[in-house]
Amino acid sequence: MPGMPRGYGTHYFWPDKPGWIQLKIPPTSNNVSQGRLCVSNGLTQPWEEHSPVDFGARGFPNPNLGFGFEVVFGTTDTKLSDENIKSIVMEISNNMAADPHGRLALFQELGTDELQLMTNHPEFAAGTKNDETSSLPRVGCMSMEINASEFPESLQSPSMQFGKSLGILISGTITKGLPSFIELPQGKAYLLELTILHPEELAHIQACSYPARLEIFHRLQALNQKWCSSSTRPSVVTVPPPKNPCSSEEEVIQVVKSWPPMP
Repeated sequence: MPGMPRGYGTHYFWPDKPGWIQLKIPPTSNNVSQGRLCVSNGLTQPWEEHSPVDFGARGFPNPNLGFGFEVVFGTTDTKLSDENIKSIVMEISNNMAADPHGRLALFQELGTDELQLMTNHPEFAAGTKNDETSSLPRVGCMSMEINASEFPESLQSPSMQFGKSLGILISGTITKGLPSFIELPQGKAYLLELTILHPEELAHIQACSYPARLEIFHRLQALNQKWCSSSTRPSVVTVPPPKNPCSSEEEVIQVVKSWPPMP
């Protein structure tokens, strides 16, 4: 029936698929070109019933905030079309909305794994930036692959599912000056940034799992620039990825620790 919310078991969410808002980003100097920004609109729409999953320990969310986050993608790369930009936000948003409890549980698990890694190996916490203005706990990183057939060839990775895929990092904010949360009438919600992973970076994550993902996130933050999604940005990992996935967590950690520092 029109206007009725979509169901997920006996728990109901927003009536429509998430939308998006597209904006132009004015140049910040004579050396920086105009950029484009796309933000999801609807992931924080309130749920009608309480989630059966308790995310209070991680700051996720009360039902009045839906997922408790919106996603943002920005770029100054003229090789990425407006349709490319919109498709990234909508693919990720719709993927989240298709399995809301599962996605939230995965974020919680990834965040816990990362915190444990940084506790046991403090060198993985070296690039962590604390946001003193937010009471929200740190959110973990996630990566997804979407169909890359319409994207520049330099960003495409081989994929059994899509033929050619585009890796996307979903994380706390990376871009300098971008707030880590948004204020809504129902409370604070995360702003998660979507960043295109270069094929080498995605291959490192596929081989070395969350330690590679966390280190790549920190290295992207260390670039200290506006919008890291670009077909011309060099990889933040300067060694080739392993040819095969690592066989143990300890091997993964040692491989990532062996990466040379960025130039």
